[in-house]
Amino acid sequence: MCEYEGLRPTAALNRLRRALLDAGDEDARSDSRLLLEWAMERPMERILLEEGRGLSPLEASRLEEGAARRLAGEPVQYITRRAYFYGRPFYVEKGVLIPRRDTETLVAAAQKKLHPAARVLDLCCGSGCVGISLALEGEYAVTASDISRAACRVTERNAKALGAAVQVRQGDLFAPHAGIRYDMIVANPPYIPEGEPVMELVVDHEPHLALFAGEDGLACYRRIVAEAQDHLVPGGWLFLEHGMGQSPAVTALLSQRGFVDVETYQDMEERLRVVGARRRKA
Repeated sequence: MCEYEGLRPTAALNRLRRALLDAGDEDARSDSRLLLEWAMERPMERILLEEGRGLSPLEASRLEEGAARRLAGEPVQYITRRAYFYGRPFYVEKGVLIPRRDTETLVAAAQKKLHPAARVLDLCCGSGCVGISLALEGEYAVTASDISRAACRVTERNAKALGAAVQVRQGDLFAPHAGIRYDMIVANPPYIPEGEPVMELVVDHEPHLALFAGEDGLACYRRIVAEAQDHLVPGGWLFLEHGMGQSPAVTALLSQRGFVDVETYQDMEERLRVVGARRRKA
């Protein structure tokens, strides 16, 4: 008999939370809740309405499986195949980068410079969370692209599920966009330097292609900044998410390539996270 079978939902939740805490999971509170929702296939609001009944054998078995996978180090988002971003649920799977809360800074910053009906390109789209969020927040014509076929497939799935009109193209950076100009380009490219220590939770499970970018982590930025002006209308904006301590280097790359009105944005932890810059109008 599974250890969770017959337990009321709150009892199962508390037992799982304690197990995750004992294993050093800093997100034990949220992870246990997400795993219970996944195991019982309903949101917590509905689960609490059923507090009077115990977990069925199937629900208990699923929860035990999810707990074992999480305790083995697998990210909860890959277990449940769901990650929340900008208040919406996005489907994720192994091979596609898990959306981060810090990346919401990129969406918020980009929105400040967009006008109605703007044409937006989301480079290195991953799950599509940035481009889809922009498409749903305003009346923008969004195109998303990624070198990964899996990422493009997941983006298409998320766009359909969330009702976002997003065009998806597969290819390396600007290769699928020959001759096309956009009012704005947003990108969260790989930015971790090769060889830099990274949490096992990340490096053991998430796609290296979406994480690492050369010895200094700036390889993708150099390519994007070098080619972006050919794909922006005059006065168009380029917004880039970056890693810790990379803001000066990314800002310098933009200035060297003739971008103007360079701006920096902090994430919720007050760390520099996003740089925006504009192509000259003439």
